[in-house]
Amino acid sequence: MANSDGARETHDEVLQYDEIKEMVRGFLCNPGLLRDAQSVGVTPGHFLGGGKESPFIYLYAAAAGLYEQFNAVPERALIAQLRAWYDGGTMSLRAEDLEDLIVLITDAFDPNARLNDDKRAERQYQETILRRFVNVRILKPELQHTINSAKDTVVVDFEARLQSFAQKAKAIQYLGSEIVNAAHAPEFGADIVLAPAPEPTTIPWIDQYLGGFRRGDIIGILGPFEGGKTTMMSSAAVRIAQQFFVRGDNKLSVYICYEDEPDKMNPLFWSAASHINRNLFVDNPRFWNDFSTRDTLKPYERELPENRNGEIMLCERDRWVAMMQWFNKHFLYLDFSKNIKTGNHGDGGVAEIAAVIEKVAETRKMDIGALFVDHASALVEREMANDKRGRYVESLARPIKNVADDLRTKIAVPYSATVMLAHQLAPGQYEKKPAYKYTSHTDAAGSKSFAEFLHACLCVNKRCEETRVSTIHYSKIRAGVPASRRGLVRIDDNILDVHLVNEEYTASEAARKILRRGDIAPLSPSAVREPRRRIMPVDRFAEDNGLA
Repeated sequence: MANSDGARETHDEVLQYDEIKEMVRGFLCNPGLLRDAQSVGVTPGHFLGGGKESPFIYLYAAAAGLYEQFNAVPERALIAQLRAWYDGGTMSLRAEDLEDLIVLITDAFDPNARLNDDKRAERQYQETILRRFVNVRILKPELQHTINSAKDTVVVDFEARLQSFAQKAKAIQYLGSEIVNAAHAPEFGADIVLAPAPEPTTIPWIDQYLGGFRRGDIIGILGPFEGGKTTMMSSAAVRIAQQFFVRGDNKLSVYICYEDEPDKMNPLFWSAASHINRNLFVDNPRFWNDFSTRDTLKPYERELPENRNGEIMLCERDRWVAMMQWFNKHFLYLDFSKNIKTGNHGDGGVAEIAAVIEKVAETRKMDIGALFVDHASALVEREMANDKRGRYVESLARPIKNVADDLRTKIAVPYSATVMLAHQLAPGQYEKKPAYKYTSHTDAAGSKSFAEFLHACLCVNKRCEETRVSTIHYSKIRAGVPASRRGLVRIDDNILDVHLVNEEYTASEAARKILRRGDIAPLSPSAVREPRRRIMPVDRFAEDNGLA
């Protein structure tokens, strides 16, 4: 197809009749779209398709005239104007063409024709067509005309004209985007859209500080090497999947790992889900043959929370069978460690995650409830290397900052999901702290960038080897103010779990015995005698040094 200036339109640029019709209907449904079309110079003369497209010349002219005069396009006035032109012989249209226009107008002004979500999608589609329309029917012909004129004569201010075209082309992408006042004070009795309330996770080290997971939020876990980030995320991902099953939610908890392969990660997931010692799964391809029965319980099983009632003791086989009811349905582990076995998944950044997540949701017919990404540095470094920009890998501050925002815009908000993202405290910038100290995202420049777009940032320090306890510090919380931002967790290495142990952290022998015994009930400081010699300083978790 050739345009008015003789330039050929490519196959992708050809505007079909149905697309033009939908765009014109959009002018009537959304006056802002009509206003933008007028502002970039769309006139009735740009409807060049002839034949079935010709009636739109008169419809656009009438709508534009009414909008210019009244700042609105009333339905009855628009129909009356078209009938007047037809009766007066101004329009060279058939009667059936006029009736088709009236049907189109009536449909466009029908308030009950579509749901709100459909209207939103239609508007975006209409905006897309308008951008193509302006590009094909206005900008390219003007540019082609200038170039053709320059072949034989010198065009004055040729560079300035090209710059003007470039600016117009850039502005096309914002055509139809309407800006609204998001802080409009509602009238009495009007519907108010509230932020989603946090949903409890049954995970104490999350619920006691954040109240639970809030849809659309990004939560970061930040810590040094071997600080327990992967363990905390693994246990949380599995627990969330179990909660989806208990609540009857048709949702998935998805875990994406950029470091370890399934043979290393699966024992963590299985242990967290079944409360079976993870050492049983290591180098044991027939591990289920070694499961205990109710007659052959192992010593550790009598101390499990589910077995403390002393009446019904669940053995390893019982717990595995119970886990199988929900694990394979609600939990999904995606190996992004970039190897031949996985089809080299893992170098496409957030765009790759979004594409895979969309396919998973469509294939399983389930919603994405939570996404866990381990970890940010590997995600960014591989994407940059894949984009042939490896020379910038040593400066990751800006890409790291953008990862959280990309996950929010492409996954958390569209899927109404919560995303948890792990990141290592910037190597070379972080001055290691003793195990009894609290870390913060402000401890390293790269970590500040990581936390910028997070809704909450949990910082975990490397654990104390004597007590197996780690300090945790929510150095950033956007929504809600907990009683304290600090606390203590004990990570169980054998049965993968993370317990909150918010007693005073002293090095007294009494406190150590409580931690070793597995009793996570809070310990009153007055119940512990002061040790004769303090082995390590006391750092009370309730104190706050003002780190936001």
